[in-house]
Amino acid sequence: MTGTLQVCLLGQFRLTLDGRPLDGPTTARLQSLFAYLLLHADAPQSRAHLSFTFWPEASEPNARNNLRQLLHQLRQALPDPDRCLRTDVHSVQWATDASFSLDVALFDRAVAEAGAAGREGDAARRRVCLERAVELCHGPLLPSCYDDWIAPARERLARRCEDAVAALVSQLEEQREYTSAIGHVRHWLQHDPLDEEACRWLMRLLALAGDRVAALQAYRQFADAFRRELAAEPSAATVQTYERIRSAEHVPRRPQEGVRGSPRPRPSWAGRPSGRGSGKPGSGPSSDQPASRS
Repeated sequence: MTGTLQVCLLGQFRLTLDGRPLDGPTTARLQSLFAYLLLHADAPQSRAHLSFTFWPEASEPNARNNLRQLLHQLRQALPDPDRCLRTDVHSVQWATDASFSLDVALFDRAVAEAGAAGREGDAARRRVCLERAVELCHGPLLPSCYDDWIAPARERLARRCEDAVAALVSQLEEQREYTSAIGHVRHWLQHDPLDEEACRWLMRLLALAGDRVAALQAYRQFADAFRRELAAEPSAATVQTYERIRSAEHVPRRPQEGVRGSPRPRPSWAGRPSGRGSGKPGSGPSSDQPASRS
């Protein structure tokens, strides 16, 4: 394989070679196996483990036969499979020395570099790294996959994407770059439209930017969607933020650094519906720690 194979798993599955689209794995099960090998490339994966992971209810002979067939299909779908895949009778591993890039790994690296920049007090570099991380957050991890193995990894990455957005928005607010911050929060709400903390943040930023009318409109639109989807009213904290802005009182302060609200439900970026009152961090330490491998 000449050139760099680029794999995108966040938002939707995409496979390109030096920017040129490839057909690649086309079925959901084939993409699931491909993603599993990519996300676990740090160690060989035993065939017995893969067989049970993907066919837990099948007999061992049938599961192993299914795996052989799926691996054959994967080899046919990849350019230069001998360079990408290391296989023997016992295990399978994605070759980490192959020329490829994975958006999940790029996201992890950007978050880790943001954390290092923050510890060094380099706000400008931290912002650049967070912007790079947020740019990669296109949606849930491989949303077409419904296999059990992906749920923990999908949820962990969804939370880390939201943490990265929150950290960036917090820094932009500190620097009074409200327009940029508002854009990121709106993007956040596109993925999680019933997130009350994001709604409060949007209202506050719009008010700080001097657009009180838009801040109040943002609440009304959010409340309408909340009632329609959940048959409930927004929380007291959200209503209080709205009332303060409407009565032209002081704009509520942003969440304190590193302080979380109540435990969050599974975020919509994890591919599941979001619930009420999901708390978001500021730019606390958890936003800048590298993700563990699933």
